Amino acid sequence: MFKLLFYTFLLSNSIKIGYCNNDTMNYDNGENMNEYDLRQQLFANYSTKNIPVTKSNESILLKFGIQIESLEYFNQVSENIKFNTLIIQKWTDNLLKWNNQNHSNHSHSLDYITLFSYQVWKPDLELYNAAEKPIIFDIKGGLKLYNNGTIYYNRPTKYSFSCKLNLKKFPFDTQNCEMTFGSWKYSKKTLDLKPFSHGDMFKNISINPSFSHNEWNIIDVSVVHEDIEYLCCPGDYYPNSVFTISLKRNPQKYMVVIIMTLFITISDFFVTLISVDQYKRTFILVFIPLTLLWLQIYIASKIPVIAYSTLMEDILLACFIITILNAFESAMLYVIINISKNKVFPYKKTIYSENIKKINIVRYFGKKYYELNLKNKLIHNLHNFDNFYRGFMILFFSIYVGLLVDQS
Repeated sequence: MFKLLFYTFLLSNSIKIGYCNNDTMNYDNGENMNEYDLRQQLFANYSTKNIPVTKSNESILLKFGIQIESLEYFNQVSENIKFNTLIIQKWTDNLLKWNNQNHSNHSHSLDYITLFSYQVWKPDLELYNAAEKPIIFDIKGGLKLYNNGTIYYNRPTKYSFSCKLNLKKFPFDTQNCEMTFGSWKYSKKTLDLKPFSHGDMFKNISINPSFSHNEWNIIDVSVVHEDIEYLCCPGDYYPNSVFTISLKRNPQKYMVVIIMTLFITISDFFVTLISVDQYKRTFILVFIPLTLLWLQIYIASKIPVIAYSTLMEDILLACFIITILNAFESAMLYVIINISKNKVFPYKKTIYSENIKKINIVRYFGKKYYELNLKNKLIHNLHNFDNFYRGFMILFFSIYVGLLVDQS
C-alpha cells in the first residue's frame, strides 16, 4: 500500500515532458528488477499530456471494436436509443517500452503490467452523433501495458445517440441505428482510427451472447470506415467509422391490438345483420368506433410525429372509418324508414269500386297492392340497399386488410 501511494506521488509530481529518442527503453530486467522499480523508471519522465511518439511526424494507430452488452432503452418518440457497450481499444505507446528478454525464467513475468487509465495518454475516441455525454462505468479503468508498448484498454461505456426511424411497416419494422466514431482533436496525420479487421484478435463489432430485450432483437451488425475531408480543414483527413446495428421489432404486443381491432370490426358487421328497422342496431354501432378511437390514441403515444402513416395506423384507420360508416348508414336508413311508415299516401279509389272490394279475392289483391304502394316500395328498396352496402363493405374490408397485412 505504501509503495502504491509513493508511486502515485511520483506520477503527480512528474513535470518533464517531451519526445523520447529511443524506440525501446532498455531497462535492466535482472533478478533484482521488480514491478515497482519498472513502474518507477517507466513513468519517471512520462506525461499524459503529450502524444507518445518518438518523432513529431509519427502518428498513433488506434484499433478498436465494440461489444454490445445490453439495450438500456429505445425512446421512439424522441428517436433516441441507449446501449451498454464495451469499447475495446488497442494502440502502441512508444514511450512505455522495456526489454524483458532476461526475465523469461522468473516466476513473476513482466511481459505486461496493469495500469489505471489516468496514468497513460489515451486516444481521443468520441461518438459523433451522441445525444448526451457518455457514461463510463469505471472512470479509472483497467488496461494492460505490454513490454513492446502495446496497450489494451477495455472501457465499459453507456452510449445514448439519435436513431432516425422508418416506421412505414410498424409494428413489423426493422430499424438501422448508426454510431459514428472519430476524433474531435486529431486528424489522421496524428491519430489514425481504424476498426479491428479479420486478422485481429478482436471483432470490430460483436454482440454479447446473453443479450436480450423484450421488444427488440439485433439481427445484423456492420462497419464502414472512411477518411473524410471537412470544409474547415482542407488537406486534413479525419477517420470516421460508422457502426450500423439492425434491430427487428418483436410485434407480439401490437399484434394483440391489431387482432382486437379486426375482431371488433367483424363484430360490427354481425351487428349490421340486425334489421335496420330496429333502433338497437344503430345504438350499438355508434359506440363501436369509440373503442377503436381509444386504441388509436394508445398507439399514437408510442411513435413519434411523422409525415406518413404507419401500417398499423392504416389498419386502425380503415377499421375506424368502416365502423363509422356502418353506424351512419344504419342511422340514416332507420330515420328514413320510420318517416316513410308514418307518412300517409292518397288512396286511388278509381281502381276499385266499393262493391268489387266486397269480393274476398279482389280484397286480397287490393291488400297486396296497398303493401306495394309508393311508401312500401321505398322501404323495400332501402332494405335492398342495406344488403348491398353490407356485402360491399365486407368485401372491401377483406381485400384492404389483406393487402395491408401482405405488406408486412
